[in-house]
Amino acid sequence: MERLTTIDEGSNTRLMIIGEIEYDDASALTAAFETLFESNKKHIIVDFLKCSYIGSSGIGAIVKGLKDAQKMNGSVKLTHIPPDIENILSITRVLKHFEILE
Repeated sequence: MERLTTIDEGSNTRLMIIGEIEYDDASALTAAFETLFESNKKHIIVDFLKCSYIGSSGIGAIVKGLKDAQKMNGSVKLTHIPPDIENILSITRVLKHFEILE
């Protein structure tokens, strides 16, 4: 993964993923969620616009982020999902647990 960028959008925070999310990148994604939650940012929009690939560890980090957000009455929503990534999330039955924004 090249980098993670956060953008404050009022009550929501956009978490932009740039590049690929491989095994080694999942811990950085988990840490990004934890940092946002510690800052009382509990409504996260994960933006895949510039993400080209996500592996199982990255999917696990996003699902963990969703579960942690729900414990705080927060949310994790997904947006700008490329077709290949949407297919992976659909096949793994993860997509149905998230609200998808256009």
